[in-house]
Amino acid sequence: MMKKWIYPFLVVEFLMPFFALARQPVEPLHVGPRSSVKEAAPSPLPHVRPEFEDVSYWIGRLRHPDRVRMGAEDIEKVNLAALKNDPDFLDILSLSCEIDTDVLKRRLTSSWDRYGGSRLYDMASRPLSTAYLARLFSLMNTEGVPDRVRPLYGIVVHATNLRVFPTDDLVMDRPFDYAFDRFQAGRLDVGTVVVILHYAVDLTWCFVDTGYSWGWVRPNDVAVGGKDQIVKFAGEKPLIVSGDSVSFYYDNDFGQYAFELPMGAKLPLAGSIHGGYRVVMPYRDGDGRLLLRDGFVRADADAHEGYLPYTMGAVLRQAFKVKDGYYSWGGLNEGRDCSRFIMDVFRCFGFRMPRDSYRQALFYTKNRVELEGLSDYAKIEALVRLEHTPTILYMPGHVMLFLGVVDNRVYAIHSFWEYDDDGQGVTYQVGRTVVSDLSLGKGGKGALLKWLTAALPLN
Repeated sequence: MMKKWIYPFLVVEFLMPFFALARQPVEPLHVGPRSSVKEAAPSPLPHVRPEFEDVSYWIGRLRHPDRVRMGAEDIEKVNLAALKNDPDFLDILSLSCEIDTDVLKRRLTSSWDRYGGSRLYDMASRPLSTAYLARLFSLMNTEGVPDRVRPLYGIVVHATNLRVFPTDDLVMDRPFDYAFDRFQAGRLDVGTVVVILHYAVDLTWCFVDTGYSWGWVRPNDVAVGGKDQIVKFAGEKPLIVSGDSVSFYYDNDFGQYAFELPMGAKLPLAGSIHGGYRVVMPYRDGDGRLLLRDGFVRADADAHEGYLPYTMGAVLRQAFKVKDGYYSWGGLNEGRDCSRFIMDVFRCFGFRMPRDSYRQALFYTKNRVELEGLSDYAKIEALVRLEHTPTILYMPGHVMLFLGVVDNRVYAIHSFWEYDDDGQGVTYQVGRTVVSDLSLGKGGKGALLKWLTAALPLN
């Protein structure tokens, strides 16, 4: 019989090797030093003229805003090249009937790699105890990992939180920092294809992999189907959500609301109807099996048959559709953090972008421009040459979409939480997707421009 307890000293012994590992960078939540004095950020932000908040200004600066940069085949080549070079990627649609247990074990232990060595706090802002970690370790059921793992194929049927550990507990890395649950790994949309690799010891959680991300979800949010059925579902021509979000309905009179999907999400397109589109919607029967049914979208919804043509103007228009949308760490409250913003924009064109900022910066390195160690002047010179190309800007833990250089200032649109004001002791809370220049955060640790380490043109 499997033991459902473990001695605390054994847990500590298990975790100690991971405490010594360097943590993978995660999105910085606070630009500049923390301060006890907080104020709402001005709108627009400093150095942002009113016209800068209109996408037409930035499109008007482009030479060929509607020239197609890459076709669907070229974008898929980029995806395949990027996936091949990503050691964490798992091609879930091409798995054999069994996978090596080391794949699963690496996924499970990566949670400790990322959070080991840090002091974390519970909902009451108390440090997490060894006993708490012991309970989580026990729930993960590492003793139950078989020698060979047989993946189960599934589709998400209810929007669900992807958790670092099998718990809904809010866990922070600073006391009272309730907006940032460090155990939130992401949010999966309805229609997301996953493989189920493992179950918690009490079967209340399952460990899933989407290919580019992994974590724990509630089993009731996933319907299990046959591989052939799910591969077919994933390969159909999609209806792409091209707006901030789009409502889906169970009936073609649009009276029975089903759910909302965010920008870049997709479902198989089944055809057109009078007044809208018909799509294929997944649902789960009483035994957890995958069934498919018709769903419907209004004709006037901001949705697109197939992926959008990949032009510089289209990228900017997509980005500005979600401007002022609120910041949400890991999509916990259905908003967007910096990497989700980038992912949502680019998946409208068919890019299979990773979920976290560190891996996004390594997504396609063929044309990557290294900026680390350069002077501000040299960085600006390098960026001017990229003004007409869709470009992701990266600094450790944060990503932005480059807009251009105006009056020797670098501008970007991005989702972030707060910044300081030249070290004067005030922190300005932003908490949304905004246009800003990269002089923000000049106090303590320096401006965003100083932190900038790479530019990733996707061309």
